[in-house]
Amino acid sequence: MKCIRIYKLIMISFLMVWSTISIAQKKKNRAIKEKTNTINSYPFSDPKNEGNWILNKEISDEFEGTEIDTTKWFVEGQNGDYYIWKGRAPSQFAPHNVIVEDGVLKLRTQWEPDYPFAQESYADGSNNDTYGVFEGEPLPITTAGVVGKKRFLNGYMEVKSKQGNAAITGAFWAIGYEQELDVYELMGNPKIDGSIKANSYLATAHDWSPPAVRPTKVFNHVENLPFRTADDFHVYGAEWGKDFLKLFIDGKMVHHFTQDQVGTDWVLNNPMEIWLDSEIFKWLGLPHKEELPVDFEIDYMRVWQKPTSNLLAPAFYGFEGPILFEENPRSLKMVPEDSEPNDYQKFWSIDEASAQYLRIVHGDYNSGVNS
Repeated sequence: MKCIRIYKLIMISFLMVWSTISIAQKKKNRAIKEKTNTINSYPFSDPKNEGNWILNKEISDEFEGTEIDTTKWFVEGQNGDYYIWKGRAPSQFAPHNVIVEDGVLKLRTQWEPDYPFAQESYADGSNNDTYGVFEGEPLPITTAGVVGKKRFLNGYMEVKSKQGNAAITGAFWAIGYEQELDVYELMGNPKIDGSIKANSYLATAHDWSPPAVRPTKVFNHVENLPFRTADDFHVYGAEWGKDFLKLFIDGKMVHHFTQDQVGTDWVLNNPMEIWLDSEIFKWLGLPHKEELPVDFEIDYMRVWQKPTSNLLAPAFYGFEGPILFEENPRSLKMVPEDSEPNDYQKFWSIDEASAQYLRIVHGDYNSGVNS
């Protein structure tokens, strides 16, 4: 009888453990299913989809699985390759800081004294800082960055994200030919009172047309927020049209730029690629060793676009170029102001025979105030 009682107790204990595991697994599966279903959702600012948005699944990412999808993203520093730059010195992008877990992309910033920093400096305007060093003293901080492999022209781009609680930025931005749009630059815990606060938002557009002399900023918007950006996740979006830009935070429009208002400084005319990264802005203070590591967390990044009945329209964007060949890899040193034709981008050209009679003396955009 004693053996039977022991057996029953063992069976009851087993059933209780199994039941607990089963319930936990069901909850996890339900959460995964609910998150997966959101891939067909609409912009947070347009939950009823009155704008008739269609999700661009080739660009969007829910960050499921255990690693970054390298068919969609270029990871800065992976296999020793860097696109355009190695990060904003004194910090450097490190590929192992790109982490996907629990359905979230985490771009980590950490203190790594043993990291083999590049023995070079990064020229940033009047600054010429060295990676891993600040004012002659070691500052071994690594960060992370990823770049979308496909560009898009106009649409609604959105992330749900939370900043790391340190003097390190989290940035959601995009570049295209001669242009840059910083949908946001946020900082969880700046050490110096400046252009970005723990509870503020900065959006900026830059003109990189040659000679691309700094300052390149053409318009920006600062928004004071009723929350700290490092305390919780919030939804940030931008609707980019051919002659306007609307900025959204948690579904509410906070600013609206138009081409007519901006005038000849309107530069958002060509397809752009998404960037997500973290950087040190030393003019806002340096992150302290004690507050690292921290993660810039992105729950999702989505891009919606609208259908068009004019099938010829995409073929005519950027009359001055570039015409993109995305099946070919980008040159890793190709910055936005580059106008040299290569396997990735081509420009309108005149053959040698025709050049006796024709030449382009001035280029302009097919859209914008001068079109």
